[in-house]
Formats: sequence, C-alpha cells, structure tokens
Amino acid sequence: MFQVTEKASEKIQEFFKDKEEQPIIRIFLAQGG
Repeated sequence: MFQVTEKASEKIQEFFKDKEEQPIIRIFLAQGG
C-alpha cells in the first residue's frame, strides 16, 4: 500500500464522493490509506 498526504487523501475522498462510491472510501481507509 502506498502512503498519501492528508491533502491528497482529502482530494481522493472528494473524488469518490462525487462518484458516490462510499464503500470504496471505507475499504481504502481501512487498508491504512
């Protein structure tokens, strides 16, 4: 797994929020993202 900065993490969450892919966000964060 790769590491991301807080700002990048926010952008990723916003990206998935726009696509309404909430389960993917939870999996991503659960894996230590």
